[in-house]
Amino acid sequence: MAETSAERASAVAQVAAATADKDTTVQKAAMDVLRPPTQPTIDKLWLILVGGLVGALLASVIGLIVWVGHTNAQTDKIITVFSAVLAGLVGLFVKSPLESGGSANN
Repeated sequence: MAETSAERASAVAQVAAATADKDTTVQKAAMDVLRPPTQPTIDKLWLILVGGLVGALLASVIGLIVWVGHTNAQTDKIITVFSAVLAGLVGLFVKSPLESGGSANN
């Protein structure tokens, strides 16, 4: 049976409370013992994230189309949302500079 989010939160809270007075290396080691989320959970989170960003992108495009027809429309806020969401979506799919041989010092 899969672990629920409440059970996971409870486990993390218990480990954090038990290691609160310990050294940071002990705290890190204790948190590392908790297993990471499973691949299906990661896939669901990815779909939710990308779906939400695509929804926000579509809403801002529709808002731009509707508002452009108004004479005194202030479309700057909608354009800001559109560009920010588009940049977020592109950032999810672009390869990290560190993965492609870049340096953190550049």
